[in-house]
Amino acid sequence: MRRDDVSRSKLEVLINIYSHAEYVVFSVPERNIRIGEPCESARELLVQHGAASGVIITAWNPFSEERHPEENAAQNAKLLVEIETAGLRHLRAEGRDPNGVWAAEESYLVFDASNELVARWLLQFEQNAAVAITRTAPATLILHDRFNGG
Repeated sequence: MRRDDVSRSKLEVLINIYSHAEYVVFSVPERNIRIGEPCESARELLVQHGAASGVIITAWNPFSEERHPEENAAQNAKLLVEIETAGLRHLRAEGRDPNGVWAAEESYLVFDASNELVARWLLQFEQNAAVAITRTAPATLILHDRFNGG
């Protein structure tokens, strides 16, 4: 199987993992976000920062293949350069496995990033998905184009 071939069953497993993860934004107070759950604290965070939307994204463990922490940190530093070059506001965040099976992944909550920019980052940093938040809906997953035939 080619690296970018993704079976329906693998996609379902990944979505299940991402949907049960906790996404923590390091703000005051700290905010916990979960896929599909109403989250007043996410709405409040967006309002506080004058943003209509946000995306939680990481460069850790490309395509869910575990990498050495130093490699992950270097990739995340490159993502941070991309965020800052785009002139977008951001906060530190991380994705956590509530069962502790996999280590937390350092991430960023980026405010008001365009869908096109998020899609580019997913491709560039080989990420399966990112987490989208808005003021009016529960958090959702934004999937890499490879899951949509792209």
